Amino acid sequence: PAGSLFSLSLVALVDELFPSFEGGTILFGGMGVTFLILALFPRGGKRQLWAIFPAIGCFLVALLAFPPFPQILRYAGPAGLIAAGLYLLLRALGHRSAE
Repeated sequence: PAGSLFSLSLVALVDELFPSFEGGTILFGGMGVTFLILALFPRGGKRQLWAIFPAIGCFLVALLAFPPFPQILRYAGPAGLIAAGLYLLLRALGHRSAE
């Protein structure tokens, strides 16, 4: 609860200081950090590894809410698809020559 409330208070502070800034990145990034802290620090001698999954989800949503992300994705998305295709092509050609 403390991490969630801290994230919300940080969103309110940033909204007051920078009204044009989108607070979703801060909110979901803070929630991701909260879950990551739960996963990294043991409680009762046991790690809470389940918290890694919501942390990853929150970080992905924070990345999507990041304002310059659509412009970055405009170039990085096709470049990533081309790189993945080249990797698959080279891997397939490498297995053929080994036979």
